[in-house]
Amino acid sequence: TKARILDLLSEGEIGGLIDGAKSVYLNNMPLQNQDGSWNFSGVSFTERFGLPDQSVIPGFEFATAEIPVGVQVKKAIPVSRTVNGADIDSVVVKVGIPALQYVDQKNSRVKGATVQFKLELIDESTAVAFSQTHTITGKTSVEFQRGYYIKLPGDDIYILRMTRITEDATKQDLQDTTVFGGYTEINEDRFAYPDSALIGIEIDAQQFGGSTPNRNYLVRGIKCQVPTNYDPEEHEYTGVWDGTWKLASTDDPAWILRELLINDRFGLGETIPPSAVDHWALYEISVYCNERVPTGYGTTEPRFTFNSWIINQAEAHEALSVISSAFRGMIYWKAGSVTAVQDSPEDPIVDVNDTQVIGGVFSYEKTGKRARATVVYVTYTDKNNFYQPAVEVVEDFEGVAKYGWQRRDLS
Repeated sequence: TKARILDLLSEGEIGGLIDGAKSVYLNNMPLQNQDGSWNFSGVSFTERFGLPDQSVIPGFEFATAEIPVGVQVKKAIPVSRTVNGADIDSVVVKVGIPALQYVDQKNSRVKGATVQFKLELIDESTAVAFSQTHTITGKTSVEFQRGYYIKLPGDDIYILRMTRITEDATKQDLQDTTVFGGYTEINEDRFAYPDSALIGIEIDAQQFGGSTPNRNYLVRGIKCQVPTNYDPEEHEYTGVWDGTWKLASTDDPAWILRELLINDRFGLGETIPPSAVDHWALYEISVYCNERVPTGYGTTEPRFTFNSWIINQAEAHEALSVISSAFRGMIYWKAGSVTAVQDSPEDPIVDVNDTQVIGGVFSYEKTGKRARATVVYVTYTDKNNFYQPAVEVVEDFEGVAKYGWQRRDLS
């Protein structure tokens, strides 16, 4: 049995899979290893990047929905389900046979058997709009399924009914149980899903015990406008920026923030034009974000990056504030434009000493004891563990000895 699945990844246009089959994961295992060897066979996939004029994925022209049933059909007890011809064009009925065999007690030989059943469509006037009889003959001791395609004759609401014609088995030497396994609803319009990034994947279900595996994809996200002198792969700027833009996938939080401000599909572009965003302030922030800092493991990495996905609706200011917090900043409206500021090292603005203070005495205030965190639990997305949440504990040993265990949670 082949499982054919269409996965919606994102609003388009995206950069796509980072490294082809090595970026496709089935049950948390890569389809292809780094050395080029394969962990699974019988798997194929096709990606679309979310362009407005993208083509239909071959083999995925139709929209389908699997409806499980899993009910045994006996001669006196047909099994029925309702399908709506206004929403779908056809169905594929799955009939399951757990075993099909007859044991000849005379010579103890296992022989084949035959079972017959009928598939019908009953319209709203209770008339039979479709009827077809099927016969399965053979010998098997393991379960198998067959699919039967039925074109709906109109837009009515139909009763899809399976009736067993063969008499029910009454002896243990005959196994011919029939099961209405389920059916697939099919909309036969051709769907290209413009502006939606997709992956169509076909899987040999036998490798996964007949079940559908979990699927994960490591992709470069939505393409944003970034400065033309910026290399998002190397996180480097070259020369002086002339104020022009190019499209690229990036994890720079400054340019992701700008994209959400100006994009007219998933952002605020219908109310905020690009000219109303202070991109020079964002450029300065971006340069600081891309400076290399030690990782603690003998390598360096960009100071701030943003790797996340937005899957729920949120208030605009709330969503933008979350992204700006990724570079330790905030946004605000100033003189008719949206600008951003960042908490980063700057040169002193004013030097203050004793001669500038009344009486020459400074007054100091301290925080309360309970406000002094000595242990911080930081929740983050671990890229080395399939981007699952992980917790890192940071402890100030001297602070714990002085103030006790004062915990704070950050994410």
